[in-house]
Amino acid sequence: MCDDLVISVPRGSSGLARDIYLQKSDGSPFHLTGVTGAFLNAASSLETDLADLNLRSALVIASSGGGHLQFQPTSEETADLEAGDYFAQIELQYSGGQLAKFPKNEPFLILRIVPSVRA
Repeated sequence: MCDDLVISVPRGSSGLARDIYLQKSDGSPFHLTGVTGAFLNAASSLETDLADLNLRSALVIASSGGGHLQFQPTSEETADLEAGDYFAQIELQYSGGQLAKFPKNEPFLILRIVPSVRA
C-alpha cells in the first residue's frame, strides 16, 4: 500500500484540511469543471452500501482546473468512528446527474482514523 493512498485524521478533530489532487494516468490534472458535489465516502467493509457508510463527508473544490480537492472533516463526522482503517473513495457528482468515483477499483484510498490526542 502506497503512503500517498492513506489519509490520516485524528478521531474527533476538526479544522485539519487534507489536500487531494486528482490526476489522469498521464499525470495531468483531472479537471473538475461541471462538478456540483464532491464527497469522500468511507466504510469498514468493501461490501457496504451507500446507506451504510461510516462516513460521507463533503469535499471542497479548491481548484477545478488543477483537480484539487480539500477534505476537512468536522469533529461530528469523526467523533463516533472507531480508530482504524476504512476503505475510502471519492465521489464526484456532475450537473447532469452523472457520477464518477476515484479510484474506480482497487487499490482504494485508506482513511485512517487515529486516536484523539485530547484526554
